Amino acid sequence: FDPDVPDRIWAATSRKHDIPQWNFIGRDNVLSHEYVGSIAYSENGGETWRQISEKGLPPLTTLGLYLDPNSPVDSRHIWAAVLGKGFYLSKDNGRTWEQRTGEINDEGHVKALRIKRGPDGKMYGLTSVGGANFKTGYIYAGGLYVSDDEGKSWQLISDKSQMQYPCDFMFNPHDPKEIYMSCMTPPVDGYTGGVWRTRDGGKTWEQIFADSCFSTTIDPLDPNRIYICTSGETLTKGVYTSADRGKTWEVLDCPSKRPRHVLFDPNEPNLIYVSSWGSGLWRGNRIKK
Repeated sequence: FDPDVPDRIWAATSRKHDIPQWNFIGRDNVLSHEYVGSIAYSENGGETWRQISEKGLPPLTTLGLYLDPNSPVDSRHIWAAVLGKGFYLSKDNGRTWEQRTGEINDEGHVKALRIKRGPDGKMYGLTSVGGANFKTGYIYAGGLYVSDDEGKSWQLISDKSQMQYPCDFMFNPHDPKEIYMSCMTPPVDGYTGGVWRTRDGGKTWEQIFADSCFSTTIDPLDPNRIYICTSGETLTKGVYTSADRGKTWEVLDCPSKRPRHVLFDPNEPNLIYVSSWGSGLWRGNRIKK
């Protein structure tokens, strides 16, 4: 959503679903016709849509978008995470694009998921796991990368030996030096998912939750309150919360399998929402101090 132009929306699209579940990850040919995608654009709040020009942008599944709110209103800078290709930048509302993947290769498996600008002004890009060699047990791990030159070059800041199957990352809204990275557990012996946290820009990481996870959210009103969505199949055991910044955890009684994200109502501070993969959208009360 454009923060300055009401009803202006950009949306990433994909012909394939289940991303980034393993039944998608296990497929190598993400450049085939099955993975067609694009970016759609609306100027009337979503009543009608059109596919924007793809000059420079491959017609492949697009999984992440970031609009720079500080860019000119008439020529927005938009970043896109494109499956199999990496990261792209448009400086003219999406009419033309330039690849900004740099040297990111991930051993030939660049499954770009997320792209965001950090509180430090740098760009952060996330790639998911590229697959596995089940004979050897080797994982083609994804990673979190940072760029201080608008995507011309990137530096890996996550530890691929620990975090093989990343799904999401977030910055702490109360502490810009903290980054949380959520990972699912790959179906390969010897590996595990969880949530890792860095307080020094990725130089060091600590695991604060040791189970397959899809996302982490920090309460915007309470810096000590963290919510985690696991990839669990058991009802009422998918969403966990911590009141002490990850030292201890308790499960929430949210009747949903496979939760994906915890969202906060901007107009009603006592409400939270939980989205899921195949189990609907749920609403509950925010946990107070």
